Amino acid sequence: MTIKKYYHDRFASHLSKMVVCYSQGHPGHVTHYELENPQVGVLSLPAADRAYFIVCLFFTVLVDQAMYSYGPEGHTSFKTLAKYPTWGVLGGANSNPWGVIGVALNNKLVKEAALIGIADEAMQLFVDELEDYFKKYLPKDSIKEFLAHMQEDSDFSTGLFLRAGEAGMALYSGFKKATSKV
Repeated sequence: MTIKKYYHDRFASHLSKMVVCYSQGHPGHVTHYELENPQVGVLSLPAADRAYFIVCLFFTVLVDQAMYSYGPEGHTSFKTLAKYPTWGVLGGANSNPWGVIGVALNNKLVKEAALIGIADEAMQLFVDELEDYFKKYLPKDSIKEFLAHMQEDSDFSTGLFLRAGEAGMALYSGFKKATSKV
């Protein structure tokens, strides 16, 4: 299976099994989503899917945070469409996306070699999905500007990827390769 097939066919289902909805101060309206006990949830996934899940969760958190810092218009539409959870249970509310990788490795939820092995393919999928999203939902905005914004964002590019070990370096390198093709 490819990461693209996993992302389109299984990721949302796997993620939904770990998500809890909250409606703070707005009964009947979901205000945010959080992961509930993701360590147990990740370990309940088939072993062959865990690296794919972790990488997809990583770029989900990354895009969510990048959309938020890029502009409220894009983030609002993204949140409405994606309904992705706040990454907080393993690493603190809205923690750095590299924490997804680091926590997964530190808790032995996935093998580092598995993440390294899919890094380039995963980051190409990530950029392809973003390009598609921008074409469909933010046609007036520039994907190149957004990707440049991401690369300049201190949470993504200031060496915090080093906390995610060799897998972090491989993913960061894969991102740079994929964005150079846009």
